[in-house]
Amino acid sequence: SELSWPGVQRRIQDTLGVDLSATRVTYKDDEGDVVTVNSEEELAEALRLASAAGDPAILRLTLLKKATPPPTPPLSPRTADEAGPRAAPSAPGAASTADLNFLLNTLAFEFPMVAPIVQRLKNRVAQARGAPVPDEPLGP
Repeated sequence: SELSWPGVQRRIQDTLGVDLSATRVTYKDDEGDVVTVNSEEELAEALRLASAAGDPAILRLTLLKKATPPPTPPLSPRTADEAGPRAAPSAPGAASTADLNFLLNTLAFEFPMVAPIVQRLKNRVAQARGAPVPDEPLGP
């Protein structure tokens, strides 16, 4: 029988009881890249690659939990023009803590391979501000 993307989604939900809104369906393409399947066209490409790889055609789909984006800091309802010149922070770096944390959390979310580096950087910033920091593992 012919496979369809809605049919695959239904089969995953019925068989595994997985919430697809919190899951990514992926496969490895012919170059070894992980590709996410979200549509009929993407499923057709995955099936074409599986057919070209050999007989019998085998398509291995992987389910990955979608990452939760980092929390965003609340935005001020005033624009920069309304707020006027920015006041100097009372302590060094105090005004930029939320911005720095947002940046670092976004980096770790968008680029998981740098998450350990981001965590070490966050620890160093906290240490520079006098906060206790957990021991870091040795390594690059």
